[in-house]
Formats: sequence, structure tokens, C-alpha cells
Amino acid sequence: MITPAFDITQDPDFLTITIKVPYARVSEFDLYIDGEDLKFYAKPYFLRLTLPGRIVEDGRQKATYNADDGVFTLQVPKETPGQQFEGLNLLTSLLAPKGARTCKPLIEEMGECFPLVMAPV
Repeated sequence: MITPAFDITQDPDFLTITIKVPYARVSEFDLYIDGEDLKFYAKPYFLRLTLPGRIVEDGRQKATYNADDGVFTLQVPKETPGQQFEGLNLLTSLLAPKGARTCKPLIEEMGECFPLVMAPV
């Protein structure tokens, strides 16, 4: 699977996601919307986004395809109109699987430190 190039913009009520998928067949695409998750599939392209806010599939969503440019444009309604989604420019964060956004410390303190004493050889 290939992750396509994409861009996200927003207005008070909708997210607009532009996905570049040259050579994709318009008849073979799938869109999945569930809360903070958006999945787009158009063979051989697959895009999974974890968004910083909730979106809904309520009949207002739209999808168009420009065959000349190979670009899908998705317009998806926000669950809470007027909500500002922060971090839409942080593409790698949007591509991270759900739950992978929290950072765990790389160093863990195990207990008291004692000086290391080397015995003569």
C-alpha cells in the first residue's frame, strides 16, 4: 500500500481533505469515518488519519474526484460546528495510529545511584 500525498484545511463546520492519487480508479474507492478516525482506500493507496477532533458521517459529507489531476477532495463535517482542530499541519502526528501520540519517557529511574568502584586488576 502507498500512503498518498494529502493536505487538510478547515472552516468552522467542515474539514476538507485533498488526496493525490494518480492512477486510482474512481469506481474502486472506500471512505470510512468514525469519530477521530478517517480511512481512505483507492487501490494501491491507503490513508489512515487520527484527527485532533471528532468528525461525523451524517449525509453532509462530499467526495469529488478530478481525473485529470488524480485528486480526491473530501469534505467531512465536524461533530461540533465551530470547533477549531489544532495540529492539522503536523502530518506525521495525524498518520500515527491511535494511542501512539503519547510519549513515554525513554529513560526510567530505577532507584538510588551508587558510585561504581573498580577493583585493580
